[in-house]
Amino acid sequence: MARVGVVVDSSVLIVLAKLGRVTLLRDLYSTVLIGPAVYDEVVTQGKRLRASGVQHVEQAVAQRWVRVVRPTSAERQLMAILGKNQRLGTGEMEAISMAARRKRRL
Repeated sequence: MARVGVVVDSSVLIVLAKLGRVTLLRDLYSTVLIGPAVYDEVVTQGKRLRASGVQHVEQAVAQRWVRVVRPTSAERQLMAILGKNQRLGTGEMEAISMAARRKRRL
């Protein structure tokens, strides 16, 4: 079976980071994408809070098997629609719109 790509949000990364199991994503998916808001929430804010496991996500990004990608204009448009109709955080809207537009799993 061919491996597929995935877009993940903060919740997934935070749980896997705390468990020290971020590498499960690399084992299961061909590509792992996160948006800037997800990176900020997990890594930048995680460091500020001294959250456990942040280094695992940083390492994955440094090794480039987790890629931080900016939403396209079409994805930003979808985020705006989601923001009007849903009670979602920026990272969640980012992940949903990127997964939908890029035909990736979420």
